[in-house]
Amino acid sequence: MPKKNTAQMPEVKPVVVIPRERVGQAGLMPAAVKNRNIGQDILLSNSGLGSAVLNNGGEALFTSTLSTTNNDRVMAVYDITLYLASVAAGNEMPSFGGTVDMSQWQVVGGWNDWGATNNLNVKNRLYVRNISAGAAQTVIYYSQARVLVNTQRQANA
Repeated sequence: MPKKNTAQMPEVKPVVVIPRERVGQAGLMPAAVKNRNIGQDILLSNSGLGSAVLNNGGEALFTSTLSTTNNDRVMAVYDITLYLASVAAGNEMPSFGGTVDMSQWQVVGGWNDWGATNNLNVKNRLYVRNISAGAAQTVIYYSQARVLVNTQRQANA
């Protein structure tokens, strides 16, 4: 009768190599990859300002179009504030502790409208509706954008 092998397999422990020198960023990055700071490339757009006078049931669609004079591709993040009647902290919409009763208003957006762009610019839209705030309410739209611009020419732009 053959003998059973009762010897146990030796335990294998992983080998850990601790480098004696500190590894710098250059040691981690391939030579073809360059460290790029984009802080200087994030631009601030000019301010956009518009207004609409809305009666009960009235609505407005505010549109901001952002483009360059060279038709470069842009990407933008918009900062938008709506005000009722005048530009003041207490008149912001939506109003957090201010004087505007948001149950009388419908605000949708802002959103970037891909369907309305030419693939070089950015169109941002914001919809406002006066549900029951009364007649002749002036809504003021203020926007500004942080912008990245691609200045490399595209073959099929």
